[in-house]
Amino acid sequence: SKYLFKNSKCYSVIEKYFDFHEMVPSSEITSVLSNYKFCISINAPEYPHAFGSKIFDYMVHKKTIFHISDGGELYDLLDSNQHYVAKYSIEEIKSAILKMLKQENVFSVNNFGAFDLQNKINTLTDLLKS
Repeated sequence: SKYLFKNSKCYSVIEKYFDFHEMVPSSEITSVLSNYKFCISINAPEYPHAFGSKIFDYMVHKKTIFHISDGGELYDLLDSNQHYVAKYSIEEIKSAILKMLKQENVFSVNNFGAFDLQNKINTLTDLLKS
């Protein structure tokens, strides 16, 4: 919710370009996400490497993601797949938003095999066989 970030020095910049929604019922997720080019994921500074289930909704619906955190596996994966990432600095956030505004056609790679359950099962099975 936007109120979690209300006191952040970055809030005014983020609020200007993104709409925040309260919990959306699962039956409405597709409808809501279809209205937007970009989806945002912000990790609270106390939990820079955690991420919620909404990121999987973004991935499934092949949305271009703007992720703000202090790095980690998700940050690196999104960055390597041409999504937008920024650390907790107003300069990095502004820079990413300006790049998004200049982008006429939204394009990002949606290769999220690192979070594919079947991929993880196959990897574990291969390890057990050796």
